Amino acid sequence: MDKDLISVIVPVYKVEEYLNRCVDSIINQTYKNLEIILVDDGSPDNCGKICDEYAKLDKRIKVIHKKNGGLSDARNAGLDIAKGKYIGFVDSDDYISENMYKILHKELVKNKADISICDYYTFDKKYPIFKLNDYEIRDYYSLNALDYVNITGLIPGDTTWNKLYKRKLFKSIRFPLNRVYEDVGTTYKIYNIAKKIITVDIKLYAYFYRKNSISHNISLKTLLDMIEMSNNKDDFLYNFKDFKKSAIHNKINCYTTVLLYVSLLNDYSLLKRKEFLDIYNYLKSIKLSDVDKKYLGYKYYIFLSLRINKYLTIRLWHIFYLIKHKLIRK
Repeated sequence: MDKDLISVIVPVYKVEEYLNRCVDSIINQTYKNLEIILVDDGSPDNCGKICDEYAKLDKRIKVIHKKNGGLSDARNAGLDIAKGKYIGFVDSDDYISENMYKILHKELVKNKADISICDYYTFDKKYPIFKLNDYEIRDYYSLNALDYVNITGLIPGDTTWNKLYKRKLFKSIRFPLNRVYEDVGTTYKIYNIAKKIITVDIKLYAYFYRKNSISHNISLKTLLDMIEMSNNKDDFLYNFKDFKKSAIHNKINCYTTVLLYVSLLNDYSLLKRKEFLDIYNYLKSIKLSDVDKKYLGYKYYIFLSLRINKYLTIRLWHIFYLIKHKLIRK
């Protein structure tokens, strides 16, 4: 019996083409005791009407219609009314395995954890098919989890949506308003409060990679938000002696991405701005002994090449990005 209520918060904005796919995957969960909160963030298309139609069909669905305030504001609006003992987030252009919350809840309760995390697929055109394989459970404790996000990658990212949380973790935490990469600015705070975190080594979430989504619509504001969210996280980590290496890895991951995304804007004059000069000078100042080549992967070589010639590296990144995106589309 699914006795614990799970509140699933879905921010909705200009996703008319994908919304049914998303909501249907939540409605059809094998874990039935759900409160599904659809937050219509002032969407100019038919998303609001679609949300209302779903509410008529399923009494578990609640709809919030609000003025557009962005992804963080929509998630916060959902958190403000959520009644569940546990909280989950699904982005409205993604979809989830029918067993996602059944598995995450079962393992969270069984292992007496505060957060359970699953792996995910990234897709563009070809829909991934979820497979229920045997899986392993790994335990992490509070901020130690950030080492596995920033250094080893064993925890899949700072993302908000591939997790199940105890609602009490959000008692004093909300997502930062008017910022992109708000996940990066929030997840570390949640990890700091959580006593125990587990990962479930199975893919239960499908993340839709599309060109016009917020995270891939690169602009100067996007890059500056990225820098700010990463710096806030690192300033926090630097207060703890044991996590300085984690902070350095996080900066390398963020800063190399920021500098290389400049190529997508095709505006190299940006590199003369103080914000970009500062992060470039920081990368040049890092000692090679302070980083772990094994876990940085290809970004280690980007990091090295940036120290030699940033303009050449950024141009090479553009080629790499195009190749990578083409492979994802297949």
